[in-house]
Amino acid sequence: MAKIIEIESVYKTYGTRTKTDVLKNVTLSFERNSFSWLVGASGSGKTTLLNLISGLDSVSKGEIRINDKAITKMKEKEKAKFRAHHLGFVFQFHYLMPEFTALENVLIPLEIQGTKITKKIKADAIALMEKIGLGHVYTHYPKEMSGGEQQRTAIARAIFAKPDVIIADEPTGNLDSVAAASVYEIIRDLHQTYGITFIVVTHDQITPQKNERVIRLHDGEIIEDKVY
Repeated sequence: MAKIIEIESVYKTYGTRTKTDVLKNVTLSFERNSFSWLVGASGSGKTTLLNLISGLDSVSKGEIRINDKAITKMKEKEKAKFRAHHLGFVFQFHYLMPEFTALENVLIPLEIQGTKITKKIKADAIALMEKIGLGHVYTHYPKEMSGGEQQRTAIARAIFAKPDVIIADEPTGNLDSVAAASVYEIIRDLHQTYGITFIVVTHDQITPQKNERVIRLHDGEIIEDKVY
């Protein structure tokens, strides 16, 4: 399979007088349409790695390429445009816009891309929301929804624009175990349906399914990399 993300000898160091190496010589690649779990204790470098992949932070040394484009060499405006067209994000907090309905929130990435929102696009968005159990709340505002519904809306928002990669950083961190299990089931189902590359950071104890990859970080280094 073709590689969609290539990470070569990446280091991330914070501080000037007292330096802290958060990532040390990380070399990784992710295949297109793959599903990967990024696990490790708090402070192991998981979120830092995601921020570097997405261009939200800059490497201290090394290179990261997505679709053969070196995001590490892009200027800030270039990175923002690249993110808008190629990457989708799900965070621990849903970051829905409170003044917009669930449906309007799902459509935001397309509007950022400059896409005209047609009746068909709205119908497709509603169909996606119905698929993941949100058919009854697409006219609701975030404050009218449960935590699980808010997070599922955030997932629908991330996937509806059909990005090349979805980066999910602790997507169930604010949910109870039942809602968390439901979110993971939805993420896996959407990966199978749309074939989008998923990288999911989690503290949860997960049981990898067939073809899922587990990358374990410890003190900024990869100590396990296994496909099940």
